[in-house]
Amino acid sequence: MNYLITTLKPYLEYLPYFATALLSAFLLTPIIGFIANKLKIVDLPAGMRKSTDPTKKTRMKKTVILRAGGLAVIVPFIIILLVAHPVDKQIGAIIVGVIILTITGVLDDKYEVSSRYQSIAQVLAALVVVAAGISIDSIQSPFDTSVNLRSLVLPFTLGNNSYSIALPADILTIIWILIMINAVNWIFGIDGLGEGISFIAFMTILFISVKFENPLPALLASIAAGGILGFLPFNLPPSKIISGTSVTVYGFLIAVLSILGGVKVSTSVIVLAIPLLDMIWVMVGRINRAGANNIMDVFKVTTVGDDTHLHHRLLKLGLSVPQVTLVECIAVGICAIIAFSTAGLPKVTTISIISVIVLIVFLGISFLLKRGVSVTRRRGVDSGGGESVGVPGEPETPESRYAY
Repeated sequence: MNYLITTLKPYLEYLPYFATALLSAFLLTPIIGFIANKLKIVDLPAGMRKSTDPTKKTRMKKTVILRAGGLAVIVPFIIILLVAHPVDKQIGAIIVGVIILTITGVLDDKYEVSSRYQSIAQVLAALVVVAAGISIDSIQSPFDTSVNLRSLVLPFTLGNNSYSIALPADILTIIWILIMINAVNWIFGIDGLGEGISFIAFMTILFISVKFENPLPALLASIAAGGILGFLPFNLPPSKIISGTSVTVYGFLIAVLSILGGVKVSTSVIVLAIPLLDMIWVMVGRINRAGANNIMDVFKVTTVGDDTHLHHRLLKLGLSVPQVTLVECIAVGICAIIAFSTAGLPKVTTISIISVIVLIVFLGISFLLKRGVSVTRRRGVDSGGGESVGVPGEPETPESRYAY
């Protein structure tokens, strides 16, 4: 018993932050929903959209649904963090980055901001944390040696603060943050899926941070995980409110926390192997179908929604919305257990094995879809989430709700 108490004590230290965020999000969500309803911050179904709306055919919801639910998670996150930890340069940068993405997300929920401006906001948020010194300083090679990424450091001052630009570390860090923002953003396609996977990711970061005695990422992860869990009861299928575009904050935080302390980028790659490979799979497919020849063509086709994500493919196989959410969350949960078990060990082999397995699954699902195989022989409206499952060949996707 003493061993159990000693083992759990470091983790239980973060329980008050987790519980406070959970309760705050749970109580705040109905208030955010009321405000969203009053301000008409809603997602309209296809039947209520103008005929000229380019996203008309991509709407899955059959009824009006409230947006901006992510505020119920983000607002308590900022407040609890300000109370729990002194605001130093790094904490200040993280909060500023969160605020930038949140404001952009809420504006998109209300006015549907173009993907170009959303991308600018994402780059700006990444630049803020990089300027504060949060950067990928080195990476592990396949031969278990460390490769220094700060080969060129350019110091400068801004006001009373000193900053520096490290190359190629800072460039790779910005790319990493953008990848994670969009990989996480793209999984918010059906009720409860993105929130469930984000919760698992933050819990994994929490456990690994505690294991390696890194209090800052553990604190941030515990607050984020608690907030998401408090919001989930309102978002499980059929959802009463969706997170909205502010979910970019989740990917941003996961990317930043994977850099801080001993969490490591490779750990996040293992936990989110399925969303990351899904993003690559979808982007390659869009580029191939569009025949993109230059970087601008690539950007355009990758910001246009379609129905080729993993959750769309599972829906087409006949699974219901709750079943797809459960299956993907279980799969990510298994990856999280692997990431925690192998924390501190070389990750190249683990990442390679998981990537191959996920790729085989993707290829298998694609093969079944081409053969016209359906798990339950279901088509039409899904009773679990009130969303159209879709018919192969018809582009029904919720991606446009989140601009990507």
